[in-house]
Parts: sequence; C-alpha cells; structure tokens
Amino acid sequence: MARPRPATRSTTLAYAGDDTFAEQMKTLEIAGSVEGVRHRIAEAVTARRLVSPTELLGEIVGPEKQEEEDPEDPETVQAFAMNFLALWNEEVSRLPPGEEAEAWRASVQGMIEAEAKEAQKPYVAKPHPGRNDPCSCGSGKKYKKCCGA
Repeated sequence: MARPRPATRSTTLAYAGDDTFAEQMKTLEIAGSVEGVRHRIAEAVTARRLVSPTELLGEIVGPEKQEEEDPEDPETVQAFAMNFLALWNEEVSRLPPGEEAEAWRASVQGMIEAEAKEAQKPYVAKPHPGRNDPCSCGSGKKYKKCCGA
C-alpha cells in the first residue's frame, strides 16, 4: 500500500494585507503607518543600501522594541516580522535584472546568513571559580573560605 506524500510547504512569504499589518503595528505600539514602512523598504532597496531586513526592521520599530526580551504578544511580533519580510521580498523582486542588482542581492544575502549564524550561537556563561579554587582577590585562601563565603 502506497503511503500518501506529505504536502510540500511553500517557502514564499505571503503578505497578510495592509489592514492586518496596520493592526499588528497598532497592537505592538509601533509608530508610523503601513505606507511609511513600505516607503522605508522601497527607499532602502532602490538605493541599494547595504542593510539587512533585520537592521531595517530595527530602524523602523526602534532599538528598545527590537531588544525586548519577553514581548507581551509573541505571536503578533512573529506575524509582524513575517509580513515585514514579505514586503521586503516583494520590493526586492521589483529590482530590474542586472549585474549591479545581483551584486547587491548577494551582499544582502551574505548579511542575512551572517545574522542567522550569529543567532544560532549558544549562550556561554562566564566561568565561575570552583569552591576549592584559589580566590581571585589574591588572598591565597580557597574561594569557599574567602569571597565565596
């Protein structure tokens, strides 16, 4: 008996529409308008500014929102980012073919890959002295009898 083949997932990001994007911006308290975001994206792409989508998103939402560790509504944050990337991809697809455009695309793709690689690095905690290690203050005592007490 033949097993059914799983449905293939599309890797293309679909834009949810201006109304949904505006609602996400309102929910996340992001200043500006959908047209303003579209304009910023178009400006960066047509000028072939060497900026990754993540950097441009950070410029638009502001550093305090981008660095937020525990957002109140993570699903809306994710959906907003996906819609932003869909708008970015839409604008990049409008670039006329040519050597200059391809060189810019390759540079931006390199930036995106470097960001992804950086994001995958594991967190490494600072080394802490063991209980029986000499104390770092220079007293000559064991850490547990000195600063670790």
